[in-house]
Amino acid sequence: MCEPRRRVGPGGEAGGEPRGGEGAGEGWGAPGVEKEPGKAGEPRWALSERPAPGAQAPRFSLRTERDASNWSTERLKALLLPVRVEGEEGACEVTEVSRLDGEASINNRKGKLIFFYEWAIKLAWTGEWCSPLLFQGQIRVED
Repeated sequence: MCEPRRRVGPGGEAGGEPRGGEGAGEGWGAPGVEKEPGKAGEPRWALSERPAPGAQAPRFSLRTERDASNWSTERLKALLLPVRVEGEEGACEVTEVSRLDGEASINNRKGKLIFFYEWAIKLAWTGEWCSPLLFQGQIRVED
């Protein structure tokens, strides 16, 4: 929280009235402002170290982005290939991941993870129904 401003008199003592016409800001004390001696005994005001006006504070500029395309391609193949669904009348399984195009990235902003992805997936499957009948087909997932 900000500290309230206080008036500083001509000699630097608290409680004085501001001097008019002798320079902008003279006579007023503010947080982060210190009085330094100037040329020929004239007081001047120096700001403590701060970022330049319009510059982003360091804590808000901590953004990271990582490409996760290679990892997610391998992970999607590992998750999709062993898929097999079985029931009383038959079974169906994924036999091939024929197309896996796209990208994925992970962003970290203000301590939160944000995931972006865009994939076009094409799978081949085979199935059997009542043992003698075999089926095959494709599944397309477009983003």
